[in-house]
Amino acid sequence: MPERTAGSWTVMIDALMKRGRVDDAVELLEKIPFRSVIASTAAASGFVRNGLFAEALLVFRGMLASNLMPNEVTLSCAIKACVGGREFALARSVVGLIVKTNFERNLSVCNSLITLHLRMGDFWSAMRVFDEMEERDVVSWTTLIDVHAEMGDLKGARRVWMKCLREMRSRGAP
Repeated sequence: MPERTAGSWTVMIDALMKRGRVDDAVELLEKIPFRSVIASTAAASGFVRNGLFAEALLVFRGMLASNLMPNEVTLSCAIKACVGGREFALARSVVGLIVKTNFERNLSVCNSLITLHLRMGDFWSAMRVFDEMEERDVVSWTTLIDVHAEMGDLKGARRVWMKCLREMRSRGAP
């Protein structure tokens, strides 16, 4: 490739990560002549996808140390890495950053926060995030239904399912 841009570096890192070629992606990340939120997020996301949560968090910390401001995708990825790596103390700091950067209403971030709170055993905080969401998607609803089912609360799972159906119908879904 004659001229490598931030976008081309990111595409290459993402493609390597998706194919499980983590070492090659890391080598490429280290060769980038500049730091970019998007390329770093692609690397962190790839680490999460490959179950390498500590490595994802290292990328996240490196971004912050380089004064790169994370975006909503980065923050959602950081929460997923904290959940996967059971780094709940660090997750609290990430939540603080989410609030500071005003991403607490972002759909992807909210879905990650719901999962975080549920994995920490804080059902009520997860419900608060869910109830305050301006928009919900399949991930939002499925996460709550799954948790009720995991807890053996099939009536609760059914209640959430029925609420989901009512909300979808009110929005014109079949």
